[in-house]
Amino acid sequence: MSSALQRLADLAGIADGYVDAFGKPVETPLEVRRGMLAALGFAVESDDAVARSLAEAEALRNGLIPPLLPVEA
Repeated sequence: MSSALQRLADLAGIADGYVDAFGKPVETPLEVRRGMLAALGFAVESDDAVARSLAEAEALRNGLIPPLLPVEA
């Protein structure tokens, strides 16, 4: 389940870590990312909920309209 949760967090733009002011890498714990996803409105209370949320997020990302749609006026 952690890989699905990590993928969902990636799709939502939640970083898996950062570099602090002293140049030390700091990892964002998976449970913190879960809480952030819940705050954003994703269902993450169980493995099944994470899988459904991930499927919905990927469907939105790969939707019917491409990110750039050139149109001649």
